[in-house]
Amino acid sequence: MRISDKIINIYEEKVAPVYKSKPRVSQVQMSLDIADFLYNKKIRSKIMFVEAPVGTGKTLGALIPTILYSSNFHKRITYVTGTKNLQRQVFYEDLEMLKGINLMLPSSETVLAMGKDNYACIDNLHNNRSKFQPAQRFDMLKKILDQTTTGLRVEIDNKLKARDQDPLSDFEWDLIKIKGKQKACKIYNCPGHRYRETFNKKPFLTVTNQNQMIQSLINVIEEKNSIVSVTPGIIVVDEAQLFDNSFLGVVKNSLNISELKKLTVKTKYIKKFNDNLKIIQKEFLKIKNKDYGLNTRYPVPKTVFQSLHNIQECLQSSENIELFGILNKNPYAKYEDLIFNILNTKDSISWMSIAKENEITFIPKNFYKKIKEWIQKLSVYNKIIFLSGTLTNTNNPIQEIENEWGIKDFIYKKYNSPFSPKDQVYLMLPEKGFNNLNNKSKHATEMVERTIRPLCNRIHGGILILSNSLELKDHLSIKMKSKFENRLVLTQGQMSNNSLTKLFKKEKDSILIGSGSFKTGFSIPGEALQAVVLSSLPFSVPDDPYIKLKIQTFAKRYHKSPNDISLQLMLKELEQSMGRLIRSIDDYGVIVVTDSRLYSKPYGKKVRNWLKRKNYKIWNDLESLSQFNRIAPQKIQKNKFKSFNEYSRDKLNISSDFLTIEVANTKSIKEESSRNIVSITKNYELQKKQVLKWQRKYNIANPNNKITLTGINKAKSINDLIKVLGDAAYKVYENPEKILTTVLQETYEPNSYKPSYSLTSKRAGKVEITYEK
Repeated sequence: MRISDKIINIYEEKVAPVYKSKPRVSQVQMSLDIADFLYNKKIRSKIMFVEAPVGTGKTLGALIPTILYSSNFHKRITYVTGTKNLQRQVFYEDLEMLKGINLMLPSSETVLAMGKDNYACIDNLHNNRSKFQPAQRFDMLKKILDQTTTGLRVEIDNKLKARDQDPLSDFEWDLIKIKGKQKACKIYNCPGHRYRETFNKKPFLTVTNQNQMIQSLINVIEEKNSIVSVTPGIIVVDEAQLFDNSFLGVVKNSLNISELKKLTVKTKYIKKFNDNLKIIQKEFLKIKNKDYGLNTRYPVPKTVFQSLHNIQECLQSSENIELFGILNKNPYAKYEDLIFNILNTKDSISWMSIAKENEITFIPKNFYKKIKEWIQKLSVYNKIIFLSGTLTNTNNPIQEIENEWGIKDFIYKKYNSPFSPKDQVYLMLPEKGFNNLNNKSKHATEMVERTIRPLCNRIHGGILILSNSLELKDHLSIKMKSKFENRLVLTQGQMSNNSLTKLFKKEKDSILIGSGSFKTGFSIPGEALQAVVLSSLPFSVPDDPYIKLKIQTFAKRYHKSPNDISLQLMLKELEQSMGRLIRSIDDYGVIVVTDSRLYSKPYGKKVRNWLKRKNYKIWNDLESLSQFNRIAPQKIQKNKFKSFNEYSRDKLNISSDFLTIEVANTKSIKEESSRNIVSITKNYELQKKQVLKWQRKYNIANPNNKITLTGINKAKSINDLIKVLGDAAYKVYENPEKILTTVLQETYEPNSYKPSYSLTSKRAGKVEITYEK
């Protein structure tokens, strides 16, 4: 069967009935284009960029062809996201839907590989037993952790809900989650640590985040263990617009000032060392006294550079070569290396940060070249697909990708949005009243009185306020308090972002004040979000050293001025923030940008024209909002009817080369991809009978060392059989590898069985081999 026909049939016969609508042309076309990229041997490029705006359905558009390709060519898939919200959506919603239409088996080996602090540790639960109130709460959580598969908070909350218990509070979660530098606990049935051990055991499909994928490749290059596999065959990088920030978070290095203070230098250098440390600490104190911007990057002043130079001299002069030879290490080496790189301003840029601790951080000036090299290394063994709704915003997207990603050989595809901004968005850009952006208190007052209060009286749904300043966020929170116009007011920081999002969805007329992390990966369709207020145009902080490097790098590549690049980057941020409002074809609402620079500055007209080209209609006030709210549902219904009847195979563009590609039907994707982790196969019952038959023969031959197949009656898959048989062999001091290979033959992949901690802790000494084939 031709692969193009197979994909089209999946959408027409399986996906469309789930959503009770006809397929979306753009989504089907996207899947066909990705399949062409994967299957077509005439396409030599191993990198693809896909620009698919909200409403395209880009996750399914990417998953369907990659899953089919993996089944035919024995590949695995790593789906990489930039945010936790999308990670959860892909794993719990999209993959479950694909299992529901039998594109994947219900028990296909899929792994949700998040950061450590997203998983519970049973050891931490026991260590904090006294802090759970009432005491029965601890007993309940202990019972649930014993039953969870992943140790993820969402799984624990679901099990609590099933027992009519309250979900975990943020306080409780902080007590039991795995900490950043915590090592694996020794309790064999710890759900979090046990599940995390499966990340690198080559599951069929891994859903991870950009940070872990980047760190994994770096680990492999440095000959360390990777967190997730870096050679699955197919890597899909979603939310690609966040990739450089994710890369920054992984490759940066930091000098921790509190660690530096603990070093001991020779007596005659103590005063010089301490005096220079005090100078550095004084500069950090100046930053702290500003109160705001604690998560941003601050330029390193000359006084700090000079003090670091002096400290380096103290460390070098305190070195004792003879002692280091005895100790086999130099305790100053790490800090001398960090200081050297910070002082090497020719090759590095650095900044001061007090987000968690006082640190001076640096990255190489060829940072964007490093991103290119990372992608190229990853593409040696994989085909990579980058996805985003906001990849480009110029008239030459291919040149834009070449300039910003540094890559020349790639495939680029862009798709139209199914939404109609002029029919679904009331975009208000007030000309007057918002000129006090630097006076945060005054600007907050103007926002509340001129925009937020009027909105509360004109719409019934929720309001999201996106602030570009922590100080402004706090002023808004103080002015609106916990209740404003009889609406619940939520502020970022009062609880976890995930908890805030859940509460905002539940309280459909609430107000949420947030900043950076709510500008992307935040998706609330329906009436729960009916207005988005942007405090100002999202220009980056001008003196941020990293932003300066980014602008300088792009300015050289584009041959444009830094101001032009700054505007270009701002427009991407603006589009990303505005995209929070319309998440489905039924949505409509208001977007307000409280920034009068849209009219007073020369670039203001460029921004307004850019928005008009994006099909937005601009209003100056809220006077016409009532009329818009009456008409919008009617226009949306017309657009839906048009969209519903738009689909036909004739509108799909399929290359002549791709049309000729045929693939054999497969029994199941999992059977084709990795036999040892197949959970359901047609010959499972035969395998089970074979194991029981072998057990009887073994016990007759070894009456004093009988083997017990604990759990055989509960086993429902080949994977379960491997576990039962391997554990049984281990308990009687047999060689599990030899027995598994002998009994299950080609069904078992060598070295895929690992005994649990409970078994290894009960057995010591050399394995005694008693079984002969």
